[in-house]
Amino acid sequence: MIGIGGGTIARDELEAGRKHGKTVRFYMADMDHARVQLNATRAGTPVPQEFGGEAQSLFQD
Repeated sequence: MIGIGGGTIARDELEAGRKHGKTVRFYMADMDHARVQLNATRAGTPVPQEFGGEAQSLFQD
């Protein structure tokens, strides 16, 4: 499996692939900073400091 960036759905799919013994490769892709900041403001949540997406969290070692 290859992931290029990705949010929560991509993260879950890549994690499932790993659990099923698939070879998983991930390439970080920077999200649209302005859109992420606007979405966070609208949702009343903190603005992210990292813009690689949720899938990136699986590959931070």
